[in-house]
Amino acid sequence: MPTTCPKCRHTRQANETAPEWQCPACGVAYAKVTEANRPLDRPAERYSPAIDSENQAISWGKLFLFVLFVAIVGISLQAGRNKAGRMPDGPSQSVGNTSATDITRLASTVGPGDVVMYTTTECGYCTQAKGWLVRYGFQFTECNMSNEYRCDTEFRNHGGNGTPFLVITRGSKIFRMKNGFNSDEFLALLAT
Repeated sequence: MPTTCPKCRHTRQANETAPEWQCPACGVAYAKVTEANRPLDRPAERYSPAIDSENQAISWGKLFLFVLFVAIVGISLQAGRNKAGRMPDGPSQSVGNTSATDITRLASTVGPGDVVMYTTTECGYCTQAKGWLVRYGFQFTECNMSNEYRCDTEFRNHGGNGTPFLVITRGSKIFRMKNGFNSDEFLALLAT
């Protein structure tokens, strides 16, 4: 009975000189090709994430998409916050119903000791609040509790519990912004 090579499909002739175990056309061992083509009789292997690099790539892709989604949501929320007038991007913008010109005019009525801002060195919101005040020309005194013990004592005496904490003096009245800096609230307190 003639032998057919499972790899190249050559049918072995009786006059061929290659060994009986080898295909004379392609040189492959019949047994090796037959063994390689035989279905596995062993049980299915369990999934291992460490071995499955294709699924790891999918996981990394999902992680990247998740991080991208979170970043987009964060940027959108910040943009909405800026539109609401809490921290405008520049002096050309208005805050609430107050124009940049009105804000600058109000800033000219504030003296050096009228606004005291209690901050800490690591407070990012403090940096934003200071930037807003400087942008519109408000004079203020910064009291950094990370650098001066006196500032920490004053902060506690005013009942502060978070930064930035602003104390605004207008005439004989003293106002305390205990819930952080809010440009609308700040302008309303100065207008009273």
